[in-house]
Amino acid sequence: MGGRRLDFEIDDRLETGLLTAHAGVPGLIEAFRQTGAAAVIDREVQIKQRKRGLGASEMVESVLALRAAGGERAEDLDRLRGDAALATLLGHGLPGAQTARDFLAQFHQDALPLLQAGDAPVPGESAPLAGLGKANAALLLDMQARRPVRTATLDVDATIIDSDKRAARRTYEGGRGYQPVLVLWTEQDVIVGDEFRDGNVPAGCGNRRVVEKAIAALPPGIAGICLLRRQRPLRTRLDALAGGEGNRIRDLRRHEPATRRLHRGVARGGLAARPGGSSRRPRVG
Repeated sequence: MGGRRLDFEIDDRLETGLLTAHAGVPGLIEAFRQTGAAAVIDREVQIKQRKRGLGASEMVESVLALRAAGGERAEDLDRLRGDAALATLLGHGLPGAQTARDFLAQFHQDALPLLQAGDAPVPGESAPLAGLGKANAALLLDMQARRPVRTATLDVDATIIDSDKRAARRTYEGGRGYQPVLVLWTEQDVIVGDEFRDGNVPAGCGNRRVVEKAIAALPPGIAGICLLRRQRPLRTRLDALAGGEGNRIRDLRRHEPATRRLHRGVARGGLAARPGGSSRRPRVG
């Protein structure tokens, strides 16, 4: 720089306009709206609401804003509610902590049909949760339209979430919590399937069902579908999964009629297991 002064001036006048420390959050919410997911939520998620309260999509946007701003619990919304600039940029205010908890509680329904019974039961989805699934489908379609890919590598993983709730079950690590299973589409870096579970449900239990659901949720245009596995022998990457069920998942294309019907509609569709880090092209049938 050779001693050259930087071209700036110090302005000591007090700023009287609206300011926010979370200016990046509205960009996330705008992108969410552009995918069409917000409109799907308003149409598909039917829950009880106050006449003058926020709509379903606005409540979901508030939860997204909370997470994007670094919040970890509903109580953190009370701090964000005082950010008038953020509310102006979003186009709506944020709910209080109790309002958010009441909203989330409506996604739970008792006496739902069980996806699996026994000592570690897994209930089916409630209607509001199914509505969120349709919104996620709109998000997937938008992502595929903006950046199309031909392969879907599915990474299935169960994660323990510690919880102090009385209803939380004991996990295999000894603590109490929950153990949801997620299916990540690695090429798009987006979740295509999920199943919320109690902590006592084994990580590898019923994952064929989860994988089938994830495959059905993929948008059109996929030429190859792979299940990511990290180890060699032939073992799909499903944490703590018994080898027998892993083999059935790997061979879904041969054994499951619903999956065969799905792949008839995909040009040269195939389902294979791929070692983690391998550069081998996915096998197609």
